[in-house]
Amino acid sequence: MKLLAAGLLSWVFLLALAAAPPREGPRTTPRLLLKVVGAAGPDAVRATVENLAAQPVAISVVPAFVLRPSTADEAGWPAFRAPIDTVTSRPLAVNGRVRLQLAPNARQTVVVPLESLYWDHYDSVIWPSRPLRRVVLPGRYDLTLEIHDPDADFRWRSDPIPAVVRKAGSLELVKPE
Repeated sequence: MKLLAAGLLSWVFLLALAAAPPREGPRTTPRLLLKVVGAAGPDAVRATVENLAAQPVAISVVPAFVLRPSTADEAGWPAFRAPIDTVTSRPLAVNGRVRLQLAPNARQTVVVPLESLYWDHYDSVIWPSRPLRRVVLPGRYDLTLEIHDPDADFRWRSDPIPAVVRKAGSLELVKPE
């Protein structure tokens, strides 16, 4: 009798496992390649996001351009960021996100005039809301595109390109020599 009860209990357990909804597999980090190059105009850049994986990407992200001091003279200076809406090339809405959807091996490109964005200190708790000329100190910087996935707390960054912020508050990309 005990053997029959144990067999019946095992059978019920197997049925319960089979009826349970399938568990989601571990979340994989998308493989993205970010590139920034100069575009038409002194402050415009062409930013490209490419999905390097064989599966599609669909995540909610906060894309932003980041200026980090690049020389020893600017050591200790703050970094600055400007969140962007990659659909409209305009400043991202306060606390906003953009839905990044890319097919396997697909890319998305946007041309952005950097001086039209809203900037603030990188580590500020306040969402950027001021023009570049009012926030960023004159000097030499490295410009990168950064995409932050707040849900996974993961960041992708492009390679930096050199930029100069002039005393008048204008930003110019430095041409390679």
